[in-house]
Amino acid sequence: MELTHLSTQAYCPQRRRITFHYPRRRQQGMAVIVVMALVAILLIYLAGNLRTLYSLSRELKLLDQKQTRRLASTTVRTNSIAQIVIPGTTAARPNLSADH
Repeated sequence: MELTHLSTQAYCPQRRRITFHYPRRRQQGMAVIVVMALVAILLIYLAGNLRTLYSLSRELKLLDQKQTRRLASTTVRTNSIAQIVIPGTTAARPNLSADH
């Protein structure tokens, strides 16, 4: 009796060959890499905008402080008549001789 080698397909006709879809896996891998790169670019852009917003906020605070100091140190001169308050009286009298 002679034994012959039977192939897997001849022995099990229902069994199918397993095929790997490498190109599809590569495409999915590239898609993941592209999405990660886009997310990284967006995060860098967001970090830059946050830094700019922080520095603008700081600059605005400094300008507000400078303007407050400048306006507090200057006296307001108007065309109104200066008022002289005499101690012991309740009414103020206009100073008509004051230089304006």
